[in-house]
Amino acid sequence: MNVIGLDLGTTGCKAVLVDGEGKPIRSTYRSYPLLKAEPGEATQNADILWKSVQEALRDLNAGHADGLAFSGAMHSLLLIGQDHRPLAPALTWADTRPMDTLHLVPLDPDATYLKTGAPLKTPYHPAKITYFQQVQPDLFSRAHLLVSLKDYIAFQMTGVWKADLGLASSSGLLSLHTGNWDEDIVTALKVKTLLPEVLDTFDLLGHITPEAASCTGLKAGMPVFAGSSDGGLANLGTGAGVRDTVITVGTSGAVRSMTQSPQLDARARTWCYFLSRDQLFAGGAINNAGLLIDWVRRMYYPADTFDVLFKEAAEVPDAEGLLLLPYLTGERSPYWKSDLTATLHGLMLQHTRGHVARAALEAVCFSLAEVYDLVSQGTDRILVTGSITRSPLWMQLLSNVLNRDLVMAHTVDASSLGAAMVSLFALDNRLSGLTYKVQYALGFAPKPGEARKIQATREHWKGLFTSIWKEL
Repeated sequence: MNVIGLDLGTTGCKAVLVDGEGKPIRSTYRSYPLLKAEPGEATQNADILWKSVQEALRDLNAGHADGLAFSGAMHSLLLIGQDHRPLAPALTWADTRPMDTLHLVPLDPDATYLKTGAPLKTPYHPAKITYFQQVQPDLFSRAHLLVSLKDYIAFQMTGVWKADLGLASSSGLLSLHTGNWDEDIVTALKVKTLLPEVLDTFDLLGHITPEAASCTGLKAGMPVFAGSSDGGLANLGTGAGVRDTVITVGTSGAVRSMTQSPQLDARARTWCYFLSRDQLFAGGAINNAGLLIDWVRRMYYPADTFDVLFKEAAEVPDAEGLLLLPYLTGERSPYWKSDLTATLHGLMLQHTRGHVARAALEAVCFSLAEVYDLVSQGTDRILVTGSITRSPLWMQLLSNVLNRDLVMAHTVDASSLGAAMVSLFALDNRLSGLTYKVQYALGFAPKPGEARKIQATREHWKGLFTSIWKEL
């Protein structure tokens, strides 16, 4: 038996073919752009994403696969018209324009957080829906459905409009206590009739249509399962247990811990979502991780690769007093401020672009540490996934900042592997033990002298933040 895990990320899709023992056979990847035509915009063209998915699946050469499940990036909102076509590009988590109308959302922030586990902030659907209703009311009035980008790809493959519990939970519209759309919230926002049915992670969503088979290379009639969010499935794909914390660094970054019951923060600085009906996870996400490093590469290394950036960052002993507040797209946890901006502080004549790169890598680690401090109580092990694991320098910096050992999971991609595991479990629930067949390696341990020094730098970094953003 072979199955497919399909991860729909912020800037690219990954497909992995896995055998019946849970071992990856091969994988493919296709990138797609994040559209930024106006200030604050961060949208995606759903049809470009669908084209990229088709290419990735054709290259996977998996016409013999027995099933597929999805992993999807959280917080995307796509308006669908009566003809089942997108009315506009999808708003992603990075779009900050809903900040302008956030004060008009007809919901109580404290009550909403306690109900949904999602802070009432701009990445979530209540803010996005209100933005459309206030700024583009004619467009919103034509909406027949409100879905995620993953829901749209699933429709293209199966002809069925259904949502999955994981992504629905990350919308800010779903009750963390019932697992259904929250009646009070969707009524207040006047969207009750616009939302699709919610399926559990392992539920059958539909089957590959003949049309989808012809453009993806998959076999018609193959079962497709609902799947879940990329964050939750990254935990599943790393084999994380209830006393593990998983740190993932991609375009954005996240720190997540598994939990059996809702885990909420008294100041609503973190979130809590469903992975499946029987499993939740709590944590926080940062906006500017790989996104920041890519910006540094484009601005300071336009003719060079990331390898050159990391090499030069490693050649300087440290950032030598250069501090970078990384908020190119505002910030989610722990501040939840879409209007935060980036700052490069302490620039002097001796600094090189290598120092800027080093300061950016440190800034991502400091931001992750701010979230880790909120959600890591009782953690026995820290598992690290994503692009950070390809950089020994970056991993060592994070280990030093947290003053903890870091463990790397040997997976082709944690989220897509987690999606493949969902498909395996759905086809044969006797295979649930596969969750823990991931191979691990001790990645990096803190170096005491370096750890003391960078933790002192973190305190200066926090002081810089406080001096600029005093109200927080």
